[in-house]
Amino acid sequence: MNTEKKIASYEDACRVLNIQPINEEVFNIFPKEDQRSMLAYHKLTVITRALNNGWKPNWDDQNEWKYYPLFRYVNAGLSCAYTVNAAAAASLGSRLCFPTSALAKYAAEHFADLYRDYYCFASGNGETQQAESSQEEPQSDFLKTTTEVMQKHLVPLCNGSSSRGLIVVGCDTDTKDKNGEDSTGVMVGFCGNYGAIIKGLKELLTGKQSAPIVERATREIAFEKMIKGGGIESFLKDIMNNN
Repeated sequence: MNTEKKIASYEDACRVLNIQPINEEVFNIFPKEDQRSMLAYHKLTVITRALNNGWKPNWDDQNEWKYYPLFRYVNAGLSCAYTVNAAAAASLGSRLCFPTSALAKYAAEHFADLYRDYYCFASGNGETQQAESSQEEPQSDFLKTTTEVMQKHLVPLCNGSSSRGLIVVGCDTDTKDKNGEDSTGVMVGFCGNYGAIIKGLKELLTGKQSAPIVERATREIAFEKMIKGGGIESFLKDIMNNN
């Protein structure tokens, strides 16, 4: 049975295996810095088991090849370089191996986010970046709640998916900066697959419904650039140079 077409997410793998997706709150008993890696390993284990469709590696059989993806670290993210095989031993977890190179490549291409979360230390950067806020301005209750909702409820919906991406922009114009002066608090967060995020952002910037927002933002950015960049003469020079 060709399982690849049926498995594009952790939830798909659970349905194939007829099991319930795990309650992610159970990982809260572990140190915070380890929770994402441990959750990713669980999901990869389930996905691998579903993709393998009943095949289990026999580590006593040196004639049986087991394949797993080999990654390289590129631009704060993992990129699948190629797949490698092993007979009696492997440098990676045996639960995450496949009977064919094609399956290993499929897993690497469709679940790169989970592999990154599993192998890499959390850095706050990369393709599944969490919600961030300005370090110069304290968060309002609104921005704090927005950040919490995103991290708790929205990020899990994107993890492990090659078709989902999320961008959240929270803005509170009635806040104070660290000196107590009136200010604007902004929280920008994104998570999920870069390709999905870029596609969604492109549709936002070119869509008819968002045109008034994009047009006004463009005007204000241009005006701010003119003021900070040396006046109208510098601004017009930039325009002539297509900047």
